[in-house]
Amino acid sequence: MNSIKTANGATLRIAGVTGSVGIKDGSARDVKAAVNLLLHEGYEISTGAGSAAYISLDGKNVVKLDASGKVAVEKSGSGLKLTLQSGTMYAGLEASELSHVQTSNMATGVRG
Repeated sequence: MNSIKTANGATLRIAGVTGSVGIKDGSARDVKAAVNLLLHEGYEISTGAGSAAYISLDGKNVVKLDASGKVAVEKSGSGLKLTLQSGTMYAGLEASELSHVQTSNMATGVRG
């Protein structure tokens, strides 16, 4: 897995959770972390110690927000972007899929 700072997708959903995962909507209201929960602009996802959140990008790639992390869902062109605010986020890329990830010091496109 590669450590990343941002991840883009037209549709973002919770793919899985382990341990304590908190989600707040754009109005800072708590939302129950559940598999297939559709994420919208303004949402924030946070993980507790020993916990993780798995987020699906367009139903293809999955990123992992590791323990004690926080990401924000922001508008990015016609899609959405996950921006890491604290902790570590990882992307596991499949060679057969087209993906785009951006780190703090480089951007890369992967095409299988």
